[in-house]
Amino acid sequence: MRNILLLFLVAISCFDHLLAQQQAIVISRCGGTEIVTIPSIIDIDQDGMDDRLEQKLLVYFMPKIIQFSDESCPGPALDGTGDSNLIACHIYPIPQQYTRSTSYDSILIHPVALVPAHQLVPGLIWYYPKVKVNCAVLYGQDCGALGHTADVEGFNFSLKYTGPDTVAGWMYDTIMSHWMGDTIQTVSHAGTLCQQIEVRPMRSLYVSWGADSVYASPDKHGNYLTIGGCGSSIICNPGCGATKQLKHVIPVNLGEPSATMITDMGSLYAAYAGNDPWSTSNFLNAQGGNAGSIRDKMLLPLSSTFISGHVLTAAQICPLYTRCYGQPGYAYADQTCAGVPYHFHSRTLTQSGLYRDTLSDSHGCDSVIALTLSVLSKDTFSYAAATCTGTSFAFHGQQLTTAGTYRDTLTDQHGCDSMVRLDLTVYPGTGASYQAVSCDTIYTFHGQALTASGTYIDTLSDMHGCDSVVVLHLIVDTAAQIVWGISSDTVMAHTHPILLAVSPSGGVFSGAGVNGNLFFVDSAGPGSHTLTYLYTDPYGCTTAGQHTMTVLSPAGVADIDLMSIWLYPNPVSDMLTAVSSYFAHERVTVRFYDMTGQRIVVPYVQSGESIRADCSMLSPGAYLIRFESTVGYSYKCFVKGE
Repeated sequence: MRNILLLFLVAISCFDHLLAQQQAIVISRCGGTEIVTIPSIIDIDQDGMDDRLEQKLLVYFMPKIIQFSDESCPGPALDGTGDSNLIACHIYPIPQQYTRSTSYDSILIHPVALVPAHQLVPGLIWYYPKVKVNCAVLYGQDCGALGHTADVEGFNFSLKYTGPDTVAGWMYDTIMSHWMGDTIQTVSHAGTLCQQIEVRPMRSLYVSWGADSVYASPDKHGNYLTIGGCGSSIICNPGCGATKQLKHVIPVNLGEPSATMITDMGSLYAAYAGNDPWSTSNFLNAQGGNAGSIRDKMLLPLSSTFISGHVLTAAQICPLYTRCYGQPGYAYADQTCAGVPYHFHSRTLTQSGLYRDTLSDSHGCDSVIALTLSVLSKDTFSYAAATCTGTSFAFHGQQLTTAGTYRDTLTDQHGCDSMVRLDLTVYPGTGASYQAVSCDTIYTFHGQALTASGTYIDTLSDMHGCDSVVVLHLIVDTAAQIVWGISSDTVMAHTHPILLAVSPSGGVFSGAGVNGNLFFVDSAGPGSHTLTYLYTDPYGCTTAGQHTMTVLSPAGVADIDLMSIWLYPNPVSDMLTAVSSYFAHERVTVRFYDMTGQRIVVPYVQSGESIRADCSMLSPGAYLIRFESTVGYSYKCFVKGE
């Protein structure tokens, strides 16, 4: 039995696919009706409340079930364990402002119209949301004087919703702080001459003196809120002086008769099999019981304590009227210019803002006149413009030629002053001046072909559309005349290098046998050789000149193979070594020359295939060596380093 609640909750979770959004038509506090959307809920019993919320309310607010220690019956269950009571429950919402159901367990006669539309008068009643819980205690055995195999007794209690005043609140709100117990009602010997009904407020944070227990006795059928009449009534619990014992109870939500959640009590307790809580006329009839139906013991008429409301007083009419239909009065917007006062109900306004005045409407309620005033500042329109030096810009009848900020005052569309501001820029004339050189060619300047030196001017338009003057200083350069200063155009082989002299100086020589400004005869070899001189003047113009040199080879004289002599190191700092196979069997005379052709003295020693010369005293630069033997002579060049 302890697992019944768990099994019930698991059963509900199996119907998650039934989640759906609902809508309800409710009576508005302001009169008329409105449609309210309820968030998605699980509602298997189709009573408009979330089934999980219903079960939570049952567990949270179920009154304590008390029995006495001297009860003669072994217990409420058929197996005699006596460990728990099964409480069959039917939970039903009855907030009177939301429903006028004709169902037997709702209010059959609805009160007068709550708040007729636009008729807010003192004395109307606004009813609060409530939930009624009908309960039946199921006994497996009755041990009274006229005991029978099984019994069922009923009691009920009500809950009040204290949260947001909307149908979308109490139908699914599972926050227990929004609920409180309201009343407990018990019935003994229902339908007999001994029937007794007792109603008490339920104990809560607000009603600390209320009742929180139901005294149940399988010996004598009764469910009591008090034990105050012990010994004086046949329905009194005979164990009035014994010790009170708290019974473990498990509340189970049966659902609605038309959408039951429990169709066979055997699913909760095996001995109750075959008992449909809504249609079985005698509970446990199969066991010989004659306890009557669960339905009859559970669904009892409502007493007035289950209906509560709020009577609207005269002092509440105006605030409620305002809440329902908005503040009486009207609102409008207006404007004035800066510096022009605005008159509003005896007040003089000079600043933008929201202003109110309170009058009295036809109901005697405050009527608020609201003004949204805009104080329009002077409109200022600013723009920028530009003109060129030497021209003018038209601004509201003025011809402007100087850069600066200019203003004029007009009237805008609202009749207020409107200021126009101009930021004027005057662009100066632009242009460029540059120099160019023409080397004996035609120079093109803005479509003109120029051939003479001079200053040329052209006028263009710049990025601002202003004149741009371009000035060219042109130099037409004449090519230089190349004059060679060589004394002879023909030389004999094996002579010293020829110094190349030319005017103007400073150019570059090229050709066979040329190194710098020297012509090496033996390097060029016998024959005619064209030497080229390229001169660049200070303006960057170049002139080329050519000269032919002829080298003659004398008959009977054998040249020494220049490639057979090797100099190292080159450049040299002190000792220069010349190596050749000729030196091993020929006596060689060595002479040294600078690059001007002047002979210089450099000590040397010949040994085997090498000649060593001491160059340590020479100044840095290029030098020539003449190697001469009986078979001929040859020149070599070396460099003295720093």
